[in-house]
Amino acid sequence: MIEQIQRRIQKLNEVGQISFNGNDYSFGFNTWRSGTLTLLRRILPIEKELIEQLKNISLRRVDYENSDVTAYNLDACKNEAKEILQILIETIDQPSLQRDSSENYWDLLHPRVVQLSKKRFENGLFADAVSACLREINVIIKEHVRQAIGQEIDGAPLMTRAFSANNPIIQLADLSNESGRNIQLGYMKIFEGAMIGIRNPKAHANLYPDFNKSLHLLFISSFMFIKLQESGII
Repeated sequence: MIEQIQRRIQKLNEVGQISFNGNDYSFGFNTWRSGTLTLLRRILPIEKELIEQLKNISLRRVDYENSDVTAYNLDACKNEAKEILQILIETIDQPSLQRDSSENYWDLLHPRVVQLSKKRFENGLFADAVSACLREINVIIKEHVRQAIGQEIDGAPLMTRAFSANNPIIQLADLSNESGRNIQLGYMKIFEGAMIGIRNPKAHANLYPDFNKSLHLLFISSFMFIKLQESGII
């Protein structure tokens, strides 16, 4: 995460060296700021105040007699932007200021989720953190089904077969009554839906999960691990 912000600072150093349309030096800063805001909203969404400060930096033309870079207050804007990004880096670096420190959500998540996702998540790799958990769930169920029926199945079809309400390989409820069958079907839909709507590469590419969304997705994965543990699969 820190490295990503440092790269944006390095890119900022290049702003103003080349003009847009021959005489507009503001374009480079605006483009840089747009990309930087997109990054920060994805990796540090709770730092809304600093992000808003970066968004509101007032880049303007201050000298209409000249047409070069000195016609803009570009240096002042760059210095202000660097200061904001440096504050963000220092905030990330201080354990006492870590986001949501008042509640350690890692204590609430299944140990397998913590093992697979904590390092990725804290480095800002939110999508990868979620994917790692769902890949592991898929692998565990895939191996169990292979051993049970000798078939190689993957993804949503794997979940449909494994948790079938009619003939489940992994039974999570009493199937002798309608209520139990509904519960079994419900869990089948949860596991199947996670593979289709979250793990599936095409669906996952459209999620662009930020900090908050990713944390919720990790809790979904945690619940799935809990059900596998209750069933004796892990």
